[in-house]
Amino acid sequence: MGLQRAEIAATREALDTLKRLAPNYLVYHHDPRTCDAADLKDAADIAKAMGAEPWLEAVIAEVDGFADEIAALGRAVAAIGSPFQVVQLSSAADLKGTLPGSPWPPAPPADALFKAARTAFPNARIGGGMFSFFTELNRKRPSLADIDLVGFTTSAIVHAGDDRTLMESLEALPFVAASVREIAGNRPVSVGPSAIGMRMNPYGAAPMDNPRNIRQAMNEADPRQRGLLGAAFIVGYFARFARGGASAVAFGGTTGPHGVVAAKQPGPQPFFDESDGVFPAFHVQRALADMSSRPMPTVTSSEPMAVEAVAAIVDDRTNMLLANLTAEEQIVALPAEMVEVAILDADRFVEAAGSPGYLAESRPASGRELRLGAFAVARVVMACCMPDSLP
Repeated sequence: MGLQRAEIAATREALDTLKRLAPNYLVYHHDPRTCDAADLKDAADIAKAMGAEPWLEAVIAEVDGFADEIAALGRAVAAIGSPFQVVQLSSAADLKGTLPGSPWPPAPPADALFKAARTAFPNARIGGGMFSFFTELNRKRPSLADIDLVGFTTSAIVHAGDDRTLMESLEALPFVAASVREIAGNRPVSVGPSAIGMRMNPYGAAPMDNPRNIRQAMNEADPRQRGLLGAAFIVGYFARFARGGASAVAFGGTTGPHGVVAAKQPGPQPFFDESDGVFPAFHVQRALADMSSRPMPTVTSSEPMAVEAVAAIVDDRTNMLLANLTAEEQIVALPAEMVEVAILDADRFVEAAGSPGYLAESRPASGRELRLGAFAVARVVMACCMPDSLP
């Protein structure tokens, strides 16, 4: 998951809850134009408290003096014990999109930038690519000689903000994944931190403000981040990139507009402005963090734009996370007999908001058929291993 400087204080306050997520890694976005060196230690300490591997996503602001800037950042990181296992770098110039045929803005030479990073961070894996979207990565492909992984992010509401467009954006992800695999060659691919809303706008000054809490293209804060649709979207997103060969997938943030724990925000947050709690996305990300550290057989759906699934083998049982990607009830035929189930839907929304362990607390079940309401998510435990498809 991601961490922005603006969320450090609120994240500290929510640490007791966020620890229960146990993410595999935490990506701190550091821009020297808005961040201080002291923030590096704060971010690393938060990652350690959450049981996550610290990653650093560092913007390099200088062009002529980039090598000195990277060296200074390396010294600052070394002074706090070199906690960041992965260091991803991007020139500030590359945070903005450049249209085909337009001149590229001044930026450090990529090979020299990453060679400087090797020297500054000798014990870290070095990442290249784009902090923005696949479009920018495809237009300016990284030199692979001096990097260990290739990264990029996405947003589902660049072109339109309605529910249908958002969910239909999942259809493009397998093709994006295949394209990035070609670009990355034999380097691992990391995706994110990504959310429904935009964390940066490569095509303008900033993402859109959303004081009316509406569905709108290019929002920073999108209301669906707090809802069932957002949780279902995450399942579909993870499933497609996992099948597409991504080595790491990071989502949104901790407490901010792309977060999973309620905290005060500039815009309205219906229900959560009056009641603390966790968003449905919290439960899904907690389940995925646990599943991704275990053997994960590939599972596919016969109707992938209606129901999506992710599976893992836990103690000789199959755990499956299922999501209804539609506003209509879906009846799911399971590949094996259920023994436990937990469902997060509209009827259970309030209960789940007040219980960070909700989706992990399943009840006994039987049968091979499951009904999922609009944008509902379920965690199903089956007693045996399973075939690789849903009827």
